Amino acid sequence: MDKSPYTKNTLPTPDELDYALLRVDGVPGEEAIAKNSDPNAPQRGCISLPTQAYEFLPETPLLIVQHPKAEPLKLAFDTDAIININENGTTVKYKTNTQPGSSGSPCFDINWNLVALHHSGDPDWRNPTYNAGTPFSAICSRLEKQGLLADLRSGQPIW
Repeated sequence: MDKSPYTKNTLPTPDELDYALLRVDGVPGEEAIAKNSDPNAPQRGCISLPTQAYEFLPETPLLIVQHPKAEPLKLAFDTDAIININENGTTVKYKTNTQPGSSGSPCFDINWNLVALHHSGDPDWRNPTYNAGTPFSAICSRLEKQGLLADLRSGQPIW
C-alpha cells in the first residue's frame, strides 16, 4: 500500500523512513492467540497507531517486541534506553539491545504505547553503542500525506 526506503544518510528525509505498509488477507487481529491449542483463547487484537507525537526523553525506557530471524517472540527492554532523536524527527537512537533480524519490530514506551519502528543498529557492529528506529509520528505524517492515515485509524479493512 505504501513504502518508504531505507537510507544510509545520517539525516533521513521524511520520505526515507524504512517501512512498508502491506495489505494482508483476513482480519488477523480477530484470530485467536492460540487458535491451534485452546478453543477459548482470546483474540490477538491490534496495536493502535499513536494520535500524537511521542516525546523521546533521554534515559527513558524503551521496549521492543521482536521475532529475530523468525524465531519465537522475544522482548527486549532497557530502562535507560533513549539516547536522542535527530533534528528532523526521522530517527531515534536507543540502547535497547535487539537480536539480528529484528528490523520492523514495534517499539513501545513504558506504558505500552507504540512509539517507533525498529530498523537498524550501529554500523560499528564490533563495538555497537546504539540501535535506531523510525518514530511513528514521522510514519503517520507521511501516511497522512499519502491519504492513508484516516482509513488506517478507522480500523476498517482497506481495499
